[in-house]
Amino acid sequence: SLVEVIQAEDIGKLPDQNLAEVLENVTGIQITRSAGVGSAVQIRGTDANRTEINGVSTVSSAASHSGISFEDLPAALISSVEVTKVPTAQTIEGSVGGTINLRTVRPLSLRDPLISARIQAEKSDLSQSTLPRISATLGKRWDTGIGEVGVVLSGSYARQDVASFNP
Repeated sequence: SLVEVIQAEDIGKLPDQNLAEVLENVTGIQITRSAGVGSAVQIRGTDANRTEINGVSTVSSAASHSGISFEDLPAALISSVEVTKVPTAQTIEGSVGGTINLRTVRPLSLRDPLISARIQAEKSDLSQSTLPRISATLGKRWDTGIGEVGVVLSGSYARQDVASFNP
């Protein structure tokens, strides 16, 4: 079995805008871009892949690719990404290219408060407006009288204008 893993520390060092662009750094993975932003993920040239979140299968959100929309996931929400390119006998069926397992930040595993924010703006000659991209992830764990309590909140906003280009 061939498995590649990217940890949260490494994800934070990359200048990628979303999870699709993080996955592009793994050998054998290609992404499709929409308006310059990574969107769909292919393993070994096919988008018939299995996507899991914390080991649980996801359902397709669009007809063009399997699994989830990678452009909607901020990279700060992910603690690690495991990409299995060669399945073994115990691997659950459902993929031609491979399996992507997204491990999210677990609030009860946090030692220190988690604060991550990213703000970008894009100005293009084809568009007359400035397009914002904002994402933030906050997390904290508390020891209370009833036990440990943890919360992780994540949100993102992006506006994309598809300018009509008439040469």
